[in-house]
Amino acid sequence: LAVLGAAIAVIWSMVTGVFRIPTRIKSMRQRSRTRKGNEALANGLLAIEGGDIKGAKRLISKALSDAEDERLALLLDALTAEQEADWTRAERAYAELARKPGAHLAGLKGLTGAAVKRGDYTMAIDRAREALEMKGETGDWPFKSLFEIYTARGSWKDARDVLAVGEQKRHIAADVARRRRAVLFAAEATDVMSTDPEGAEQLLSDALKTEAGFPPAAYHLSRLQLSRDAIKPAITSLETAWKARPHPALAL
Repeated sequence: LAVLGAAIAVIWSMVTGVFRIPTRIKSMRQRSRTRKGNEALANGLLAIEGGDIKGAKRLISKALSDAEDERLALLLDALTAEQEADWTRAERAYAELARKPGAHLAGLKGLTGAAVKRGDYTMAIDRAREALEMKGETGDWPFKSLFEIYTARGSWKDARDVLAVGEQKRHIAADVARRRRAVLFAAEATDVMSTDPEGAEQLLSDALKTEAGFPPAAYHLSRLQLSRDAIKPAITSLETAWKARPHPALAL
């Protein structure tokens, strides 16, 4: 019985082994494809980092089809498209990347940058704001992107609002934020100085309240006050700013 049992076990093992051969071959092939896909992904990322766009393009399809981590393959595709200024393809890859677990933030960053490159600031603002409002650690890129977009477009109030969020989330130091807020008030005042001098004076006063002695604000405020013959307020504006921070423009 023992010999018979052993013989049956051996025969059964041989029979099942024969039936498992196709599966094993398939598994070996799959492992080989995955290994080659991972190699293509690694080599592609290194190629794009080194500026070899043609080399990266040759490896993209292999990485996308066979690499274990599809997220990195999508990133390679997006980075290569960026190098070729193919923003439509880059956005498509970043959008797909944003839907992958753990890659949402990276996808949003890529979408923001691509939208800026092709001049779609509405899309860039939406994507950066979505990232800024996410819970948890997001890095400071959403704050920086939004702040740069708003200042470039002259959207001074929106820039101040984003600056407040960045300060609250500690993306920017308090003293630097205070200085930037004063600059934003002064920039907005410059825009409306000819059409709304009273509003400009208020904005410049806000700038000086934010950053005492901010020279451009004191300079322009005193000139506006002088233009309406408010001599004493103009003197006070200049002297107060001079005490806080002497500056050649104020001396002039």
